[in-house]
Amino acid sequence: MSKATQPFELPEFYMPHPARLNPHLEGARVHSKAWAYEMGILGSEEDAEAAAIWDERAFDAHDYALLCAYTHPDASAAELDLVTDWYVWVFFFDDHFRSRASSACTRRESPTSTSRASTFASWGSTRRP
Repeated sequence: MSKATQPFELPEFYMPHPARLNPHLEGARVHSKAWAYEMGILGSEEDAEAAAIWDERAFDAHDYALLCAYTHPDASAAELDLVTDWYVWVFFFDDHFRSRASSACTRRESPTSTSRASTFASWGSTRRP
């Protein structure tokens, strides 16, 4: 978005402490990609053509290892690998669920399906569906 079309101006941010980066970032990148292939999150090119949620290029662009390296600057290499795997799985699950739900339900059906949500999640109620 160009500055001319931006509806607001960001203030200057005072950052007295620089962001710290975990020194095990590169190892976490290698590990998480190998783990994603092992778990079937990333697959072969044939799999990608079928109905892949992510391809390797998208996975690399997301850079979950970088996110985790900034949010966990003091984690050991093993801990950073584990938390990065967790982030990869969570974001993949979210993208997978949204892509499958949106293809199974058209916009016209959405109000109907959301109005029935209370049937499946009746918080504070003793009534069972």
